[in-house]
Amino acid sequence: MRLHIWMPLLLACEPAKGVTTAVAPGVGDTTSPSEPTSEPSEPSGETSEPAGEPAGEPTSEPTSEPTSEPTSEPTSEPSTESDPCQSVETSYWTIAMDYTANCDWGNNGNESAEDGLFRARTEQYDVFQVDSDQQICDIRFAFESDFGGIQGDWGYDDHFVLTLNERLLIVSQDSLKDRLSTVENSYFYNWSDIVNADLNFSPDYWVLGGNDSQVSFPDPDFGAFGSSTIYIDSGALEPHRQAAIAENEVRMMLAVFGDNEQGDCYQSGFYVSVEVDVGQQ
Repeated sequence: MRLHIWMPLLLACEPAKGVTTAVAPGVGDTTSPSEPTSEPSEPSGETSEPAGEPAGEPTSEPTSEPTSEPTSEPTSEPSTESDPCQSVETSYWTIAMDYTANCDWGNNGNESAEDGLFRARTEQYDVFQVDSDQQICDIRFAFESDFGGIQGDWGYDDHFVLTLNERLLIVSQDSLKDRLSTVENSYFYNWSDIVNADLNFSPDYWVLGGNDSQVSFPDPDFGAFGSSTIYIDSGALEPHRQAAIAENEVRMMLAVFGDNEQGDCYQSGFYVSVEVDVGQQ
């Protein structure tokens, strides 16, 4: 299934210089100086003491401290961190789950074949990772409603689940979800919660988003494939998209299940286009 989607003048005047005339003592005096007519008088009293202390001393202490100190400390430090998602580059990624068939019976947590039970599975992962100095900012899947969903030929046998970071997007047997722990509006996939559950041979799909989403596939059968549709509501997908962004990694997983036949755990090849916006931290 493929759908390839984007900075005064101060004049100092000297004062005029005055002229003074000096007269020499005795010039023009024609007589001798006369004798004093009396004795000098005694002083009339004691000289008075100063009436008080000099007036130039300060009369009082300052009444208050200077008011020029800062009134408060700064309330916060300047922000030096930048948002890595202000500028992003878009990576184009194709989720690729190649053809599989035949369960690995009795290995890796699988049980031996037994009719009518979930006894084995084949899990395939495709992971989008970034460098330690990068941040995933947005993820857009071709299969979601905001981008039109996807259509193409596909087939599987006996049952399957599709997950995003272990959160269920689609399961072909509705009752399986009741064995799983809940998260937001979905469920966490865990094989150990499913193994040995009763296996129904007629699919009844659960899809994230309920009536706002739509899926259709051909009847399960080894080697068969046909017209298929996946259309998952973008609003329902949002909390799981944000969880992947918070983890800074996108993990897609497709698991196909079987009970006892050689053709079980079959899927014909699953491919989906994705756009991932990445910023630099």
